[in-house]
Amino acid sequence: MLKCSPVILPIPGTGKIKHVEDNVAAAAIKLNDANFATLDKIGKAGRGFRSAR
Repeated sequence: MLKCSPVILPIPGTGKIKHVEDNVAAAAIKLNDANFATLDKIGKAGRGFRSAR
């Protein structure tokens, strides 16, 4: 998220300890420019899509 803007601050919210652990572990993931470009492309392609819940 910081690659998009240096002033973004994610605020994860959860009611389960396992989800907190997952969020903390996710902070260790490092993306290079190619990874980020791929994820950005996927995200833009999915805009407007709503899952059927």
